[in-house]
Amino acid sequence: MTLKQQSIEAVKSTATSHTVVSLLTFTQLLVLTRLLTPSDFGLMGMINVILGLCSLFGDAGISSFIIHKQEELRDTLSGIFWINLGLASALCCLVWIATPSVAQYYGEREIRLLLPLAAPILVLNSLGQPFQGLLERDLRFALLARLEIGSTAFGILFAIVLATLGFGAVSFLGGAYANLGVRTAGLAWAGRTLWKPRSPTRTAIDSMAMSFGFRLLGQRVANYVAANVDFFLIGSFLGAQPLGHYTLAYNIANLPSTRVNAVVSRVLFPTFARIQDDLTRLRKGYLRMQELTALVNFPLLFGIVVVAPLAIPLLFGPAWQPAVLLLQILSVVGMGRAVSGTIGPLLLARGRTDLGLKWSLIVAAIQVPGLLAGVLMGGVTGVAIAFALLQSLYVFLNYPFLVRTLIGPSLREYLLAMWPALWMSLTMAAIAFAARAILHELPKAVSLPLCVTIGGFVYVGLVWLMEKRQLTELAQLILPKRTAA
Repeated sequence: MTLKQQSIEAVKSTATSHTVVSLLTFTQLLVLTRLLTPSDFGLMGMINVILGLCSLFGDAGISSFIIHKQEELRDTLSGIFWINLGLASALCCLVWIATPSVAQYYGEREIRLLLPLAAPILVLNSLGQPFQGLLERDLRFALLARLEIGSTAFGILFAIVLATLGFGAVSFLGGAYANLGVRTAGLAWAGRTLWKPRSPTRTAIDSMAMSFGFRLLGQRVANYVAANVDFFLIGSFLGAQPLGHYTLAYNIANLPSTRVNAVVSRVLFPTFARIQDDLTRLRKGYLRMQELTALVNFPLLFGIVVVAPLAIPLLFGPAWQPAVLLLQILSVVGMGRAVSGTIGPLLLARGRTDLGLKWSLIVAAIQVPGLLAGVLMGGVTGVAIAFALLQSLYVFLNYPFLVRTLIGPSLREYLLAMWPALWMSLTMAAIAFAARAILHELPKAVSLPLCVTIGGFVYVGLVWLMEKRQLTELAQLILPKRTAA
C-alpha cells in the first residue's frame, strides 16, 4: 500500500472516530446540562484549567518525537518515559498540596474535594503516551479509532450514571477516569509488541529528544496559557455560573475546528514526517489540507452563528440562554482556529519546535493582557469579544510568521485554498438567516431543523455546482472503498 493510500485509510478511520466521539460528547452535553447546574460546569472549568496545564508534562513531546524521527528509539523512549512519569507524579503531589490555596483563590469550597480527586489523572495520562506515539507512527489509526470510541462511550455512560445518582460535578471526574482507564489499558495491550519500558539508564536519554521535547513542551505550555486564561479570569472575577455559560459556548464553538483539524493533523503529521525534506510535496499537501478543512469547518461555524438562538434554549433549556450571545461571538474564535490550527503537523514534521515556541510565546504575551482588559471592561461578554478580536489578529499573522517560513512564499495559493468555502458558507448563512426570520413564529422544535435542512441543502448544492472535485475527494475519504464482487 502506498503512502497516499495509507494516509487515506488513516483519515477514514480517524474521521469515523472523531465523528462518533463528537456525537457522543454532544449527547453527553445534552444529558448533563439537564442533570447538572451551570455552577457544576463552572467548577469543572476551574479544575480543568489547572489539570490541563499540569497534564502537558505527562508527554513532554515524547509521542511527537517518535513520529518525527521515524526510527527505532527503544532506549531513548524508556528514558523519557520514566522522566515523564516522575514529573506527572510530582505534579500530582503538588496539586494536592496547592488545593487549599486554589480553593481560597476561587472562593469555591467544592474545589477542596474535586481537585484532590482529579489529580491522579495526571499519572494515568502519562502511562499510555509512548504506545500512542508508536501506533500513530505506524499509521495504525483503525485500531486507535476503536479504542477511542469504546473508551469515550464507557466514560460518558459512567458520567451520566453518576449524575443521575446525584454526584454533581464529581460525575465529570468519574467519566474521565473511566474513559482514560479503558483507553490506557487498551493502548498498552495494543502496543505491547512494539515497546516495553526498560530500566532507566543515563545513556538512554537522547539529547536531541530532550531538546525537541522540551521546546515542544514550552510551546504547549504557552499555548495552554493563551487558550485557557479566559477560563481562569472568568472563574476568578465572576464565579462559577458565568464560567459555566462560557464553558458551554466555548466547547460548542470550538468543536468543529478541534474535531476536524484533529483528524487531518493527527494523520498528516506522520505522513508529512515521511516527506519532510521534499518541500514541494509538503506545500502541496498542506494547501490541500487547508482547502478540505475549510470546506468542512466554515459552514459549520457560520451555521452555529445563525441557529444559536434556536438551538441553545431548545436543546439545553432556558437556564443556558446567556450562552447564546457568547456562542455567536466565540464562533469567530472557532473560525480563526480552523484557519490557523492546521499548522501543527508542518511544525512537528519539520522539527521546528523552536519556531512554534516563539510563536506561542508571542500569542501568550498578547492574549493574557488582552483578555484581562476584556473581563475588566465587559465581564464575560467582554472576554468573548476580546478573544474574537485577538484570534482575528493571529490569523493575519499566521501566514508571514509560520506558513511562509515552513513552505515558502505561497500567499495567493494559501488564500485561494480557503476562498471557495468562505463565499459558499457566507451565502448559506445568509439564506439560513432569512429562513429563520421567516419561520420565527413557529416553535423552535420546528424552525431549528428546518433552518438546518435549508442551510445544508444550499451549501451542498453550491459545492456540487462549483467545487465538485472537492466534494468527490471528501466522499472518497469518508465512504468505504467498494470491492469487486
